[in-house]
Amino acid sequence: MTDDEIQGLLRDLRDDPVPADSLARVRMRVTERTSRRGWRVWWVPAMAVVWLVLTVVLWPYRVIEPVAPPAPAVVAQSPKPTASVHPVIIATVRPPKPRPRAGSASSHGSIRIETADPDVVLIFLTDGGGE
Repeated sequence: MTDDEIQGLLRDLRDDPVPADSLARVRMRVTERTSRRGWRVWWVPAMAVVWLVLTVVLWPYRVIEPVAPPAPAVVAQSPKPTASVHPVIIATVRPPKPRPRAGSASSHGSIRIETADPDVVLIFLTDGGGE
């Protein structure tokens, strides 16, 4: 169908009378949809207006309770010491770790690797072979 044929068909339908029962059903559906939707749309703004009116009306009657100053803190005082107290500093001194001697690995060769941590030293013992 072309556009001209569709427009001619719609003109012919415009002249036909609409059955009364179809018109009543359409009107009933439109009324159902609009009546339920109206309450959903206006419920939130209506509640906001009610809250605003109650706030404005009741604002002068709000109760402001006075705040009492806090009670002074009671601090228990201990008796004054008779002798002066000095802090005691205890220093622990570690004895230096003995270094292994160069000839202590008997006939075996050794490789010594020192790491950043002074407590970790890697010692690799070899069997003295040439390879």
